Amino acid sequence: MEKRFLKVLLLSASILFFTSCNAMEPGLSVLVGNYSYQIGEFQQATVNYVKGLESRKYTEWIYYNMGNVYFSLGEGGAALDVWSNVETASDSDLRHKLNFNKGVLYYQLGKYSDSYTMFKEALKADPSSIDAKINLELTLGKLAAPAVEKNGGSGGQAEVVNPAETGRMLEYIKRKEGELWFSSEQEESYDQEDW
Repeated sequence: MEKRFLKVLLLSASILFFTSCNAMEPGLSVLVGNYSYQIGEFQQATVNYVKGLESRKYTEWIYYNMGNVYFSLGEGGAALDVWSNVETASDSDLRHKLNFNKGVLYYQLGKYSDSYTMFKEALKADPSSIDAKINLELTLGKLAAPAVEKNGGSGGQAEVVNPAETGRMLEYIKRKEGELWFSSEQEESYDQEDW
């Protein structure tokens, strides 16, 4: 009886496997692409992501991953082009990750105003992101400098940023963070039983 059950199970599993290889897409290609990305095989990762795009499922996530490959290769322009396919994403986790990565890219390029905007958008999607808050603070610190060179502006003009306004923004963020920490400590203290 057990042998017969095992044969039926094995036969049905093999039929299911061979008939539904297409049903496993894009998951399988994305998993292989993510693994290739993790071990530094960026070309293979891109090939797998393109294969995953053929299924027309989860395209926003796949484009996000492809943009990360280009970003890792130091090709910021290509990363931004690929990420432009994701800008209308409805998934808040994806929007957070996308805006965070764009913020990092703009920060590396010295476009602090754009970086500030992206980190703010990342925090709108996930207000609890400590990394986005830290990077927003770093970006505000860069904007607080007396004069910041404009990237992409008319050659050599300096954008004057009001250091007092940036300082007030940093203080506001610190105060809000303190309120969050303080309120969570109060909630924890109320949950404990009094013996």
